[in-house]
Amino acid sequence: MDLQKINFKIFSQIHQPTPLWTFVEIFNRWIQDSQVDDILIDVADYTHVFQGPGVILVAYQANYAMDETDGRLGFLYDQKRSRSNEDGFIHAYRKAVQCCSLLESDPQLRGKITFSPSHFSVWINDRLEAPNDYEHQMKLEKLIKNFSKQLFPNDTFQWSGEEDPRKRCGFEVQCNRPFNYSEVLGQ
Repeated sequence: MDLQKINFKIFSQIHQPTPLWTFVEIFNRWIQDSQVDDILIDVADYTHVFQGPGVILVAYQANYAMDETDGRLGFLYDQKRSRSNEDGFIHAYRKAVQCCSLLESDPQLRGKITFSPSHFSVWINDRLEAPNDYEHQMKLEKLIKNFSKQLFPNDTFQWSGEEDPRKRCGFEVQCNRPFNYSEVLGQ
C-alpha cells in the first residue's frame, strides 16, 4: 500500500464551553501569522452541520480541522501527500500534535480545551488505495504498530478497527499512559 492521505484525529476534552466558530477566528489568525509550516489558504466554516467537519483550515500539504464527526470533538490533521508509509505516519502524527499544542496555548482557548496525544484515530482517506476490508485492515494495523513502536517503544497500545465497510479503513488507538507534547515533538 502506498499511503498518501493519512489522517490523525487527536481527541479533545472541553473544560469550558467554547463555541466552535471560535476556531474560525483562530485558524484565520494562523493564516495571517503563518503559525504552521504549510501554505495556508482559507478557512471553511461547517459549524452548521450537526456532528460534521466543524471548521477546516485548507492548506497545500494538509487540511487542519476541529472536527465533530460522530459527536467526538478533536483536532484533525488530513495529510494530502507524504514521503513513505512509515515516515508519513510519524510526520502526520507529529503535525497533528504540534497543532494541538498551538491550540491549547492560544489565548482564546487557554484552560478551555486540552488534547490527548495518547488517544487518537488514524485512518486512510483513500478508499481506492485502502478499502475498508480485512486485508487492508491487517496491513494498516501492522503499519500502526510499527509507527507506535518507533515513537514509543516502551509503551503498550490498544486499538480497535473500523468494522463498517462503508467507512474509511482506520483504527482508534489508546496508549496505556498519557503523553506530553515534548515527548512526541522531541523538544
